[in-house]
Amino acid sequence: MLFLKMTRLLPCFVDEFFFRVFVATKRMFREGLPIRGAIDYGKFYVKETCFAGEAIVEAYRLCNKLELAAAVLTESARSCLDKELKPERESGQPPFWIPLFYEYLVPTKDGEVRMTALASHVYNDEDDNISKQVLAAFWGHNKDVPLVAQPKIANTAQWLRFLKMRQRTRTKRKKEKDKKEEK
Repeated sequence: MLFLKMTRLLPCFVDEFFFRVFVATKRMFREGLPIRGAIDYGKFYVKETCFAGEAIVEAYRLCNKLELAAAVLTESARSCLDKELKPERESGQPPFWIPLFYEYLVPTKDGEVRMTALASHVYNDEDDNISKQVLAAFWGHNKDVPLVAQPKIANTAQWLRFLKMRQRTRTKRKKEKDKKEEK
């Protein structure tokens, strides 16, 4: 039996957790098993294969509403992170994973909602055809993809195009900054 009540987030725990989520979403996508998930913060109870708690229920509900393969934060998780990790950000030593999160208009079954999503950069940089990569992931392991899944596929491709555009913009800015510093 395990009962967790976290009263303060430990930066090392958060770093490890987000790193594992990042790696899992990336690996599962590349293995042909695109996944979606929601991360919440709060008390929960785990015993063997039984999970219970408000945070688990909230994450489950949000996850089932997602219409793309991605990991997102619930509002309570986002506000908790903002509050608890503020000192680390202000110290000039922000956690490595902060640039991995983007505010994004996430498609859900209830419409689009602005959320914080974890960028997993699952696409292959050597192939510009993101739609082809997304279809290959959804069809991986000879899975059938019903018509009802088509919006998830399109939304996932759009999310990855957004990430690729952001990555290129960040790379371009870094090169420009480096060039200025050389002068």
